[in-house]
Amino acid sequence: MTIWFDAGETLDHFDTNVHPTGVQRAALEIMRAAHDEFADRVAYCRFVKSNGTFEAIDFDRIAAAASDAALGDDPASLWRDLLRSGRRLIKTRARDSVLGRRASRAFAMRLARGDTVVCLGLPWKTPDYGARIGAIKRTHAVRFALLIHDIFPYTHPEICHRAYLDMYPRWFEAVFPQCDEIFVSSEYCREAVRDLCLKRGWPLAPLAQIPFGIGLPVSGPRAGPGGAGWPARFVLYVSSLESRKNHSRLLRVWYRLIERHGRDAVPSLIFLGAGRLDPELRRAAEPLGGKLAVIRRATDAVLRDAYRNCLFTVFPSLLEGWGLPVAESLAFGKFCVTSNGGSLPEAGRELVDYFAPVDEADMLAKVERALFEPGYLAARTARIEREYRPPTWRDGASRLLGVLEGSG
Repeated sequence: MTIWFDAGETLDHFDTNVHPTGVQRAALEIMRAAHDEFADRVAYCRFVKSNGTFEAIDFDRIAAAASDAALGDDPASLWRDLLRSGRRLIKTRARDSVLGRRASRAFAMRLARGDTVVCLGLPWKTPDYGARIGAIKRTHAVRFALLIHDIFPYTHPEICHRAYLDMYPRWFEAVFPQCDEIFVSSEYCREAVRDLCLKRGWPLAPLAQIPFGIGLPVSGPRAGPGGAGWPARFVLYVSSLESRKNHSRLLRVWYRLIERHGRDAVPSLIFLGAGRLDPELRRAAEPLGGKLAVIRRATDAVLRDAYRNCLFTVFPSLLEGWGLPVAESLAFGKFCVTSNGGSLPEAGRELVDYFAPVDEADMLAKVERALFEPGYLAARTARIEREYRPPTWRDGASRLLGVLEGSG
């Protein structure tokens, strides 16, 4: 029996992007751990959207795509990354055309009765994915497993952007009936899936929770002389720039801190993540008078430096299916002030401070305490150093394989 990881969505992402999202981070790290620790039990494939087939691939192809890191947050690197992404996309399309049939035949020949195909990503932009999975299940008598990261279009449609809200349910309702096993990263997501099935009257495949490691290895190179020049004191928010992440409320809280304590007493706030400040966020940032910095295109080395140099982190997101930046903050020994939206209390445990994501007064109080109560931040940081032991991606891969092989 072989466990086949479908890396298609991860490779599609890196065809046109140089930075992974949380979903790609999780998928990549689970596949990497499986390759490093359980290579004799796993194989890799890719769903090719251009021709609707699966092809067998080597893990080296996945690793190579992910290792092409961005060069920094400067205009020159932007153009270099765009050119690199364009070349990669052209190369991928050419390879799909020339080698696609051969690779598809190799996959079909290697696929055996009782194997399992696992989707760790979120290919919601591929509407025929469910039908293609159904076809290989019927033809080859294989099983299918899906890692569900969230189901926000069903549970919280008000926080989803229009394309996701339109396309995700169609994709999900085609894929979900094909599932022989379902995986989630949090108890919150487990209960959300169960509740949805009860409300819709859908049959539910066996459902297992797997531990996630941290998205960014703590050990690794520093950014070096060309890296970010950090303010003397700053608080860090690692997140993509999108409405669900609640940046606007955090900016209002920062302005109130300046009003209460004076500009010199309040540290800078750094947003680190992909995306752009929309007009609303630009307006909210204006009163901060230079206290906000935005780093949209950071390498892993820069991200590590940001964690190492910040006072603490904040994470005011309205809702999360897991919350990698909270776990990353703890792994770097940094206290976090976070919302309690979705699964975040599972990621932060009792080692962080929580607030309701729409309660600006409570957010202000919790951030203010970390900044200005004597000894508080040092005590919370010391507790993290004593108690926090993050799970590893090997733990997640081992649990996943154990469940699929009947021993987990």
